[in-house]
Formats: sequence, structure tokens, C-alpha cells
Amino acid sequence: MRLMRILPAVVLALVLAGCGDDEPESGDSAPETSDPRMAQAEEILACTEEQDLPGSIGLIDGGVPAIDLTTETETIVVHVLESEAEAADYETSSGLEQEAVGNAVILGGAITPEHRQVIVDCIESS
Repeated sequence: MRLMRILPAVVLALVLAGCGDDEPESGDSAPETSDPRMAQAEEILACTEEQDLPGSIGLIDGGVPAIDLTTETETIVVHVLESEAEAADYETSSGLEQEAVGNAVILGGAITPEHRQVIVDCIESS
């Protein structure tokens, strides 16, 4: 019974301890992206979003940035690699069609010519 009286106070204290300012303290800053592949992936995504092809960026095995541009009718993923040679030799077990463009590989199925061109243009301009 005694535990029931102090339990709400303990829970409240724990909740309040978890709340607070999540901003970095002065002098600290959020880590900047030093991986040029991630910076390029962000440029490509910004470009495709300007062309009404939104998506998101994640990392796959080996830290390779992967841009997911999948729509309701198309499966589209772009892997950003370190070099054109790596992109040309890139192989996945996804079973999707793939096309190397510069140092990136477009993986997909049923990609419309319009979306393919947007992606190619964005890769080439990044």
C-alpha cells in the first residue's frame, strides 16, 4: 500500500528527468556529414523533390546511401557509390533492373520514362 503512494511520484520524476532541451550545448554542434556519398544523395533527393518525386534516404550494408523514390506504381531506389567503376560493377540480389549513371545505380521496376529522366538528370547535376 505504501508503494502505491510513492509510485506516482517516482513515475513523474522519471518522466520529468527525460524531458528537457535536446539541443546541443553551446560549443557542441550536430555532426556534419563528412561522407561525400551522403552529401550527393541529399543533393539528388532535393533535386527529385523539386520535380515532384519525393523520397527518403537510408543506409544499406557497407554504409552505402540509398535513396528510396518508390511510388504507388514504381519501385525506385538509387544507390550512391564511391566511383563510376564501382557503379558499373555493382550487383545486387534484389532482382530489380539496374542502370549505372555516373557513380550511382538506379534500381527499379516499371519506372516511367519521365521519372527515369528526372533521376538521371538529378544524378548528373549532383
